[in-house]
Amino acid sequence: MRKIKIGILTFHRSINYGAFLQCFSLVSKINNVFGDSVYAEVIDYCPEFEIEKYKADVKTYIFGSSQNKSSIKMAIKNTVKLVLSPSIISQKRMMQAAFEKSYDKLPKSELMWITDDYNAFLSNIKDEYDIIIVGSDAVWETLVFSFPNAYFLNDCVNAIQISYAACTGRMDLSMYSKEQITFLSKRWSSFKYLGVRDDATANLIRSINSNLVPQHNCDPTITLDFEQHRNLFDKSKCKEILRKHGIDPKKPIIGLMGGNALGKLIRELFGNKYQVVALYYPNIHADVYLPELTPFEWAVMFSMFFITFTRFFHGTIFSLKNGVQTISVDDWKLNDKEQKSKLHDLLDRLKLNDYLYSVDYIYTPEGKEKVRQAVESALRTSQSERIMKALDAEKRCFDSFSSALGSIILDLETRADNGSAGD
Repeated sequence: MRKIKIGILTFHRSINYGAFLQCFSLVSKINNVFGDSVYAEVIDYCPEFEIEKYKADVKTYIFGSSQNKSSIKMAIKNTVKLVLSPSIISQKRMMQAAFEKSYDKLPKSELMWITDDYNAFLSNIKDEYDIIIVGSDAVWETLVFSFPNAYFLNDCVNAIQISYAACTGRMDLSMYSKEQITFLSKRWSSFKYLGVRDDATANLIRSINSNLVPQHNCDPTITLDFEQHRNLFDKSKCKEILRKHGIDPKKPIIGLMGGNALGKLIRELFGNKYQVVALYYPNIHADVYLPELTPFEWAVMFSMFFITFTRFFHGTIFSLKNGVQTISVDDWKLNDKEQKSKLHDLLDRLKLNDYLYSVDYIYTPEGKEKVRQAVESALRTSQSERIMKALDAEKRCFDSFSSALGSIILDLETRADNGSAGD
């Protein structure tokens, strides 16, 4: 009997460690759990404007892409940055090369679609899959992507449509027109299973259509098993990389994912007491910046730190997955809408909300003192056991999705068997 074919539609070609790894985690987990009866692959699609956004050239860096143009103020700021740090473009190219090396580790569709004509793309895949899973990640945030777009699918796609840990990001009801609300209600009603990553997304879906019942899913990276893929997630390689850059892995290292203000805070509080390693973004206050990391190397580089300063969702997750405490800075201004950011939602669920610092608080005298105490405490005492217990509890959220997907697969197999019997 042929295997059920599952396509995963998400942000796998973004030059973004979390976007790549959530995709790798989901496709790996599904094939691991259901591999006897399904074959899951990543649908190799990306909007052309998204590819353009990541071009590593001077023009794009200064002026932005056609879809996301820099303001005059931002263009001037980027020009100054480039003059002060001319290596920025070569670093971006280095990061892109690291990602290009990693794409082959994803089971992908034979064909690739790089196009802004999402309807043509959906028409091309309308009969290719038995099931299409949209997500994980902020696939339904339309502040950057057009509305509508491929991640909502459409009625021509004949596959069973479901979502896993999808997120609407910073969207709220006031941002949609009446026509868009009608569209969303219809589209989401077509999904056999609506899996979402956070309460803000679930609340938005219910406010658009009270008959819809979104289900909470953990971010798929939380289910990722480093040991199962130990040939990719090699911690010894991280030590080699650090030594090459003059960092001693045996001495205390602070990980940093954030802007210069966050780096300045670390130096203000601790001077040169600790080594500081910047990931993803260069930082003038770090000892080194590592743009050459593949997503797999990045994922376990956090194991080299005793604490991580980050303003990123997946930076928080992967620090925690390595048993490393975070100082997670939430810079989303959504309090007036009573809407939690995805970072706030995550740490609340994990009951690690003492790791969360608002951007307004962390730079106050009280916030700085709290940070200082947290860093000194992390150096003395590991919180790995507490962190792993929290992640294990959230990981169990995959079970309800697994059960729902299993029922869909069984139904498809039963229908196929009945069809064969009729023949």
